[in-house]
Amino acid sequence: PDLNEQNLLSDAFVSLNQLYENLGSSVTVNLNTPTSVLHLVAVPSGCPIDEIEKQRRGITTAQHVYASCKKLPKNDLTSKSGPVVVLRGLNCLTGQWALISITEVQSDCQDPVFRQPLAFDHWSQQDRQLRVAVYDSDCQTGAFDVTKLKDSDLLGELTVTANQLKLQEKCPVICTLEGKNCSPDTVIQLLMVPSVTSLDEVS
Repeated sequence: PDLNEQNLLSDAFVSLNQLYENLGSSVTVNLNTPTSVLHLVAVPSGCPIDEIEKQRRGITTAQHVYASCKKLPKNDLTSKSGPVVVLRGLNCLTGQWALISITEVQSDCQDPVFRQPLAFDHWSQQDRQLRVAVYDSDCQTGAFDVTKLKDSDLLGELTVTANQLKLQEKCPVICTLEGKNCSPDTVIQLLMVPSVTSLDEVS
């Protein structure tokens, strides 16, 4: 339809940077008429708005994932690895993988069993994409710093959804790790349990 100033009820200015910095969240803009506000939510074109509503309405439960690995490759042929598992989640609003949780570091071990779980919140209405990556921490000196991990430290990784783990809750999911030095026998076992459950209760 043809619009002109006579059709205008109110207006306001907002910067694109302000919307981008609050991607996926509501930005409140004061209009130029008293007591009038406008709520704006910016999302990438590939993310439907109903995904945001699912997150807002869904039930959130805290979950723990216990990990163990078999036959990890060696980054350094002269010594064993110091493996650590890093869990990242895909933010459908930004398309970026965000750090969620890490395990403890195991020393000199190619078949580690991690006692510290990967902890994350699971939305009942959303099948969240998760990336599980195993790194060699021996490449660092001093205290371990997850932010200093490099691609060359990667021993193997895989992508899985939260629902895949949830469907087999308290039953281990065994997956083959992918990586340039991984063999078909390089696997990771993931065991998802409610956060109130200890590893000893399901072992």
